Amino acid sequence: QNFVDYLKGIVSVDSGLYSRYIFRGITFGDDPVYKLSINAHYRQLAISIFRNYDFGKKENNENDFFVDLGYVTVSNLRLSMGFSFYNFKFDGKWEDNKEMHLDLGMKSSLNPKLSFNTPLNTGGGNYIEASASKYFPFEENSGVLTALKLGFDDTLYRKKSGLSHIEAGISFHSQTNNNFSVTPSIHFSKALEDDLND
Repeated sequence: QNFVDYLKGIVSVDSGLYSRYIFRGITFGDDPVYKLSINAHYRQLAISIFRNYDFGKKENNENDFFVDLGYVTVSNLRLSMGFSFYNFKFDGKWEDNKEMHLDLGMKSSLNPKLSFNTPLNTGGGNYIEASASKYFPFEENSGVLTALKLGFDDTLYRKKSGLSHIEAGISFHSQTNNNFSVTPSIHFSKALEDDLND
């Protein structure tokens, strides 16, 4: 196996255009954005680099780094742990935020998953997200993925604890060849509270 074929097995690139940037029920501007993610994995270690470009402001306004340290599987259950390092531009200033996350998922027809996120460099608060998804294959290399998410914010981004948002999405997957796929998608996100922290 040559080095190029080896890299194809551990490195992937995701690139997408979005009508706006919505994160955990919070809309960051009304302009289209371009998202780029470079991902690498080796055994149980996974690393991702993320960038966001805002077409309205004509600037790159976020650079993130994600590390998943590994997972443990018991029957159909999977427990994983990792860290998220956010670097984003807010009100003209660059800010940093660090989080640790624990994810518990179950391999089943609806693939339920529970994610617990806690900050490492702020005064407190947590964020919990429950999600489920189902894939409907059309052919060997195409299909539709439906997903539903419900967020709970414990004073991390909001002043009071409570349900933060609900999000539903549908993605159309088409694998054109071994190295390239096209995935148009539509997502609807509804904020359930608007009492954001400063």
